[in-house]
Amino acid sequence: MSRRARIYKNVLSLQLSRILSKVFQVVFLAVAARFLGTGGFGQWSLIFLLVGFFGLIADFGVDRLTVRDVARHRESAGRYLTNTLVFKSMMLVPSTCLLLGVVHFLYYPDESLLTFVAHFFIRPDEALSLYRLALALLILGVLTSPFSSIIQAYEKIYVLSFIDIGQGLLTSCLGVVLLYLGFGIKALLTLYIVFSLIRFFVLSFVARGIIGRVRHPVQLLFIRDLVRDAFPFAVLGIVALIHWKVDYFMISKMLGEEELGLYAAAYKVFENIVMIGVTFNAALYPSISALFAQSREKLRRVYSKIQKYFVMVSLPVAVLAFLFAEEIIFFLYGSQYGPSVGVMKVLSLGFTIFFFTIPMRLIINNSEFILKIVPYSVFTTTLNIVLNLVMIPRYGIIGAALVSFMAGSVVSWSASSSFGRSFGRGTTP
Repeated sequence: MSRRARIYKNVLSLQLSRILSKVFQVVFLAVAARFLGTGGFGQWSLIFLLVGFFGLIADFGVDRLTVRDVARHRESAGRYLTNTLVFKSMMLVPSTCLLLGVVHFLYYPDESLLTFVAHFFIRPDEALSLYRLALALLILGVLTSPFSSIIQAYEKIYVLSFIDIGQGLLTSCLGVVLLYLGFGIKALLTLYIVFSLIRFFVLSFVARGIIGRVRHPVQLLFIRDLVRDAFPFAVLGIVALIHWKVDYFMISKMLGEEELGLYAAAYKVFENIVMIGVTFNAALYPSISALFAQSREKLRRVYSKIQKYFVMVSLPVAVLAFLFAEEIIFFLYGSQYGPSVGVMKVLSLGFTIFFFTIPMRLIINNSEFILKIVPYSVFTTTLNIVLNLVMIPRYGIIGAALVSFMAGSVVSWSASSSFGRSFGRGTTP
């Protein structure tokens, strides 16, 4: 199969799976928001934020590095799989400690940290029982991702797509059934754990079938080099997640979980749309990595086409979201989420600006300039935190939305500047 055919197949299969998965998720979230209420929905959003964030710390950028390097040198797949599994198992220790620290800060700040840790796994507390389940989700996600990276690097993305569609459909349908039967967040998290465990075994079986023998020795020097090469990906990924989701944590602490639920309701509409663009990047990443080393001229042509599609999608979505914000929020979540309308209108202003820069990250992540943009990312994230500290106490969730718009504009400018340097303004990179 030609590279162009593989690109089309990967993009179409992954986009189909993501679109269907997002449709399932939107339906589920709409039902969950009504049954859980603003407070429960805020708690649900915070749990998955923490699972995603500490999973990113445990990953430390090695997934993206694995996809890039194995796509270029497939004979190294077994070596990467074995050593990344060992590395991630080690990284689960600090990630778990950090998760415990955040839960302690949120729910038991007056209790000593050592006492809290000692009681975490045995205390019959509803909030802690939820975060114990969140910890199980974190562990399963971290240990599953190396297998997913190998499959993606081999451009067998249709396999991941098939699994994602099945998992998204079943979790959403069964989740709605559980809510209608009167179950709460604990039952939903247990359901997610069951399907995450199934996903782990299925992907491990598929990955081993693709690469064959995987009993490669653990190489500490290789892990050291892996961490060194993955460092820019790790910093950028962690900083980016802090940048875009720190407002969740700050709203939860300053205003409470009900206000977080109102904010998250509007935020998740755009988050699901942005994920289509991010998925597009994920589907193209192996092919772009190979093209970066083979033909820069073909790379330029591919990028030009991608950018046009992104503009064609983002502009009408932003306009419709701004004009029909009230109708969208009330249709999805109900009238109790009325305050989310203003948040959605503000977020729609910055959507096109940010969406436009998503394809640029494909080039930046493959260039030698990636390490040089770390200071820009740290600066914009620090600015975001400072602005939220000022705006949230004064203007509530609307203030957080305004900060997201302003910080998103700065990030887009930074990405455009970095893209010009890494891709070369009119010159071959």
